[in-house]
Amino acid sequence: MTRILIADDNPANLYLLESILKGHGFEVVAAKNGAEALALVQENPPALIISDLMMPVMDGFELCRRLKADPSKKSIPVVFYTSSYTEAKDEQFAMNLGAERFVTKAQKPEELIRIVREVLEASGKKTSAATRKPLGDEMEILRQYNEVLFRKLEQKVLELEEEIAERKRAEEQLQNLNEDLETRVAERTRELNTLLSEKELLLKEIHHRVKNNLQIVASLLHTQARHIADPKTLTMLEESQNRVKAMALVHERLYKSDDLSSIEIADYVKFMGTSLLQFYGTGAARVKFEVEMPGIRFDINRAIPLGLLINELLSNALKHAFPAGRKGTITVTGAKKDGTIRIIVQDDGTGIPESFDWKNTGSLGLRLVNSLADQLSGTIDLDRSSGTKFTIAVPEEVTA
Repeated sequence: MTRILIADDNPANLYLLESILKGHGFEVVAAKNGAEALALVQENPPALIISDLMMPVMDGFELCRRLKADPSKKSIPVVFYTSSYTEAKDEQFAMNLGAERFVTKAQKPEELIRIVREVLEASGKKTSAATRKPLGDEMEILRQYNEVLFRKLEQKVLELEEEIAERKRAEEQLQNLNEDLETRVAERTRELNTLLSEKELLLKEIHHRVKNNLQIVASLLHTQARHIADPKTLTMLEESQNRVKAMALVHERLYKSDDLSSIEIADYVKFMGTSLLQFYGTGAARVKFEVEMPGIRFDINRAIPLGLLINELLSNALKHAFPAGRKGTITVTGAKKDGTIRIIVQDDGTGIPESFDWKNTGSLGLRLVNSLADQLSGTIDLDRSSGTKFTIAVPEEVTA
């Protein structure tokens, strides 16, 4: 693979040139100035050097002069590729220094590659050296070099003066527009505050109506259950009713909250757990329910699946953990650590038998538990060593 060294102090120019050359099968080494390029040449001479003119530390002219003065390096062809401060004298001086080509940016990629290949082919045939003009002694080189640099500095000063003048004009315009902009910002801020208040009211109304609709669904399920004689079907309807209530409770909490973006999970779980205790007819004297989840909040997209998940675990504990009037405690705790929220639902009841495969079961509730954990991009684990202990781990922040 043919190796080409490129030198330019502009990162964007380096990137573009490197992309073009690599896209056509060349190996590319980049330098930010002539000094870096010269050092790279000493390490591993390339087949061709493409250099900008004006660079800090060492410019392209000096790079070319030093290369052509070194007998072991003078055969390396040099192509100048520049867009700034170019005149006919610049090109002539470059060619007199020994450069093979003087190319003005921006060339079409195909044209630049054609030039590169022509120079490489000519270099291989050793025909380019015959066309160079002798510069004469070092004093003449220095005179021409100083002349080129002085002319370029003059042009640069003129450009800087024009840039300074343009910036002053821009500053004056900005100053004149500042008061008008401040007035518009103040007016727009007032408009946005008004729109925000209206949006909050609208969102509260939406949550209120969704909650009411879910409560209607729960009432319909309750009414339907009154006409069901089959115990299994009745249980299914009652559990569905509790799931609908769990979703409705999220919307109710958002409707009553000052922060419509998220809800405090601890209050939500306390209310849901108390409702489930009443539903299953479990008195607080027999089964204590404790919640400790400080500072944990979830938005509606995660609060609903999390609420349903905890609803299933609490319902399962109330149905199976404390048979025949057994007393006990159900606790729900939560904490944040290392970007993860861990929620533990635990009871000191009879426990789940070791033989029971809770991840592969026909129970709708436990199937929902696993599915909801996946929906939350989290995990759920079971510890049967003392009662039943489910540990839910979900990311604190969900990436899009």
